[in-house]
Amino acid sequence: MESAPADASTSYVQELFSFENVESITYSYLVPMVCLPGIVAATLSTIIFARMRATSLEVLLCGLSFFDVLVLTASLLIYPSMKACTDVEDEEDQINSLVCHFFWKTTYIVFPLSLMAQVGSVYTYVAVTFDRFVAICWPLRKRVWCTPHTSMIILAIIGAFSILFKLPAYFETRIDENGMIRPSELRESYFYMRFYNFYLYVILIQIIPWTVIISLNSVVTHKVHIAYRLQAALTNCNQLNSKNPKGRREDAERKITIMTLVITVIFILCNIPPGINNMLETLDNEWKMKFRQRIVITNLLVCVNSATNTIIYCVFNRKFRKAVLKFLHVTKAPYRSSSRYNREDQSHIISHVMQYVIEQPVYHSPNHSPQSPESKERMKGRGRDGGEEDRHSTGQFGHQGIHCVGGEGGTQMTTFFCKT
Repeated sequence: MESAPADASTSYVQELFSFENVESITYSYLVPMVCLPGIVAATLSTIIFARMRATSLEVLLCGLSFFDVLVLTASLLIYPSMKACTDVEDEEDQINSLVCHFFWKTTYIVFPLSLMAQVGSVYTYVAVTFDRFVAICWPLRKRVWCTPHTSMIILAIIGAFSILFKLPAYFETRIDENGMIRPSELRESYFYMRFYNFYLYVILIQIIPWTVIISLNSVVTHKVHIAYRLQAALTNCNQLNSKNPKGRREDAERKITIMTLVITVIFILCNIPPGINNMLETLDNEWKMKFRQRIVITNLLVCVNSATNTIIYCVFNRKFRKAVLKFLHVTKAPYRSSSRYNREDQSHIISHVMQYVIEQPVYHSPNHSPQSPESKERMKGRGRDGGEEDRHSTGQFGHQGIHCVGGEGGTQMTTFFCKT
């Protein structure tokens, strides 16, 4: 009598976590719930970082956000329509189904594009990791090596490599006379599947990138940990005071580094299961039919990884948050995205200081009598010889190193010669 409820409970759990149920819930509900807001967020990130582009990291994150848009869009187009098509069991009904034709044609075009975007994402993460490694370990070389122009060149190389590496994926499938998608002869080739889809994939997309990412991130994490311990020990030191501009810059740099560490760790955690799946299915054909829920779960993890990057940017990057609010017109606080504006601000300040200097009258002491021609000549001679100018006819200003020498006395100024 006691075993009957236990058996019923076990059968219910098995039915709940069956492949059909997991596939239906994931592809019909979870994937759209993740991909739709993820596409909006990744598109927003692409626009914001494209507007900023003041640092090498911002350029790389712009490229990463663009790859995320491609991955999420492809997932949204493929997986829900695939589930709707597989629900049509009869092949004749599938041929007459608009959903199935949408799935077949979309998969034929979009799926290889999503593979290219995934390869691009992997190597963009490598570039982001190297950028942070240089910024933390060799901060002086970062200004030479890690520039926005260099990052754009790196993104172009990554994009070209991704296209060339995954271009054969367009020849793995074909559309038959009924409009159905079928594997091509290339896909059925043992050499192609073993050498290209396994060995090259494992070496170029998994072993090399993950080794670089994990190794460099380990060094960066150690350096950041030491820096925070030093900052905690010297909190009251003027050089590390939060009001000190250098201290603020270093603290902001460390926060950006922590942000990149978080996104790379999430990337590794979400992409290790798909990599393991790919290796097991290639090495063991019987593994394809074992615990098929793993395929659905790993596809969802890839979508989650691409959809959550924008949230991480908002949490750790104050500059990005301000740019998003400015773009969405949530705040009217001024935001300037390029170092060009910093130069314009400096020139604007200098011009105001010069105008202030020129317009200020020179006042003399009440007991000071007008200068005679002889005293004027002596004063000019001392000025040319490098002597000390008369303090009643000389104005010295600390702003921008400006030094001005006045002409005739009185409350009305006649001529000023300013040196910077």
